[in-house]
Amino acid sequence: MTSPQILLLFIAMGGLIAYLGDWLGRKMGKKRLRIGKLRPRHTATFFTVLMGMLIPLATTFGIVTQSAAVREWIVRGPELARERDRMETEIEENQIALAKLENDAEASTAQLAKVEEMRNTAAEARDRAVRERNEERGRLEAARAEISAAERRERQIKARVESLRENERVLSASVTDLRRELKASEENLVSSRREATRLYNETEGLKQNSVDLTQQIQGLEAERNALIARADQARREAQSAEAEVQRLFDTMLDLRGTIDTLEGTLAGAAEGIEAVRTSSVIYRKDEELSRLAIPAGLTREQAREKVDEVTKIADIAAKERGVRPDEDGKAAALGDRMRRLPDGSVMMITVEDQKTAFVNEIAGNNQELVLIVTSFYNYFSRDDMFVPLNLNIYPNHLVFSEGERVAETVIDGSMDEEEILNAIILFLRTKVRSSAEDSGMIPVQGQDVSIGEITYSQMIDLVRRIKQRAGPAKVVAEASRATKSSESLLLRFKVQNP
Repeated sequence: MTSPQILLLFIAMGGLIAYLGDWLGRKMGKKRLRIGKLRPRHTATFFTVLMGMLIPLATTFGIVTQSAAVREWIVRGPELARERDRMETEIEENQIALAKLENDAEASTAQLAKVEEMRNTAAEARDRAVRERNEERGRLEAARAEISAAERRERQIKARVESLRENERVLSASVTDLRRELKASEENLVSSRREATRLYNETEGLKQNSVDLTQQIQGLEAERNALIARADQARREAQSAEAEVQRLFDTMLDLRGTIDTLEGTLAGAAEGIEAVRTSSVIYRKDEELSRLAIPAGLTREQAREKVDEVTKIADIAAKERGVRPDEDGKAAALGDRMRRLPDGSVMMITVEDQKTAFVNEIAGNNQELVLIVTSFYNYFSRDDMFVPLNLNIYPNHLVFSEGERVAETVIDGSMDEEEILNAIILFLRTKVRSSAEDSGMIPVQGQDVSIGEITYSQMIDLVRRIKQRAGPAKVVAEASRATKSSESLLLRFKVQNP
């Protein structure tokens, strides 16, 4: 029997009990029957009560006979109640265990994503190390080729020097011969002059002979002058040869210094390759250490404080990354820079020069800026100095207003949840990142991560909403707050019909 039927039966039996009790009471009262010493009124009351007791008993018997559920309840009622309480307790315990398993599943999923990211990062670091090793090998081969070429040039220079020395010896011999000839000519000239004087004194009348002798003397003098000019020319050639020999000797010394420098560079390159092979990269070139938003209209003193503050933040970040401070307690700091000018000269740019340049750029500027500090080059765990820093300054303007659309895509909700999750991650790293950068967002430099931030609960909710559509769904990424160039882009998502 059903519950409504049982209720109707109880109502009917209650009415019947009331009617029969009243009828039996009046009947017994009229007959004035007696049971033992009971008075007629008490006898009627006794039969009325007895009838009231028999009718519920009959009703209960009828219900038990007609309804198996009531019969089960009467027979096993307390046991069923205890079993119900036990099952309710088990349900609560199972619900608690289910919630704990769901939390463990969420933590395992997050840990799996982190492990995957670490694996990708390690693979990228390995690829970069291989590329850098190949580049170092190329530079080593080029240095060896330069050393070989320098050795060939040195041999050629030595041969040239020997040739010039031989020429110098020949020229020296020629100069000696010319000097002997000049001395002989001078002696002949003196002898001729003495002879001419004697002849002129002996006979004044022999003027014609004197004229001839004078002409001979002039010829000898001209020959002597020619010999002197040849001697001067030979002397100049000898001096030029000596200068050439000295220049070649200096060139040889320079080449030897270059060879020593190349050998030192080669040794340094070998040490660098060994360091790359045996040590880990703490900071990659141009990897960001810190950033700081700069309000507009600062004074020079305030601007200098901001520059010092952002470098201090970078120093703290380097210490937290594991960089060992130097003797001055610095783990990351600005350093002096050497710049080669177009004319070949070298100019030193000090730390103070760099700070002054940035202070001049910030002071009195009427727009907001952002200072970003990056690593100047790859920094390895075996390096024994602080991380050299590079400062960059960018405008810090409003990029997205609250609720402004950043990017959108279409994802098929019929895929499984892992494929949907991968599609969302790809959407964040491609379209969202490209749109944010095109709009002026400044990503974290040196790290290939998505610009838009999304929590794990947002990701799970987004996957569920896409999955519920069981078909193509348009996913729209919006800025959840007003965002400037240097700030993190917080996102919220809408799922619509495509």
